[in-house]
Amino acid sequence: MKQLISNLLFFEKKKLFVIFLFFTFFVAIIESLSLLLVSSYFASEGFIYNQIQKFNISKNTILNFILYFFIFKFFLLNFFSWSKNWFINQFTFRNSYSLFKIYLNQKLIFYTSNRSSDFIRDIWYSVKNLTTAYDLLLKFISEFLVFIILILILFIYNFKLTLIILIVSILLSFFFFFFFKEKFQY
Repeated sequence: MKQLISNLLFFEKKKLFVIFLFFTFFVAIIESLSLLLVSSYFASEGFIYNQIQKFNISKNTILNFILYFFIFKFFLLNFFSWSKNWFINQFTFRNSYSLFKIYLNQKLIFYTSNRSSDFIRDIWYSVKNLTTAYDLLLKFISEFLVFIILILILFIYNFKLTLIILIVSILLSFFFFFFFKEKFQY
């Protein structure tokens, strides 16, 4: 996986990618906390409800905090989306430019033996496929982090129920997969 990411990125963009992964982790925490805040507002028991009761905080104060938190989350997610799109566009531009430079530096016999439509197709589809794979990798990392953090929060909130639901879900998934395995194959 590390070698795949290293091959996809130019050297000067690796530092930006690490910062982007850190930002993805931060957004995943914010997403999970927003669900935790809303659920704790409507709960009448649990760890967070008990902590709120210790400090004798009113429901209006909690509601205002949740509102400000969601406004912050809105701007943060918009910035995250904008920065991800900028990063993907820069990635696309860099790769298409480098592939174009490779084609320009070929000898004349290379151009006479191949069609120009093949060059355009290779530049367009190769970079498009690479960019799509890269975007999907970033989405997978983001969604996986949100999933892991939510599972951890659920374990903290109610360990037994979360463990039972997780085990039943895994068993049902394996049963479903093995029962319909032949239908999933091409």
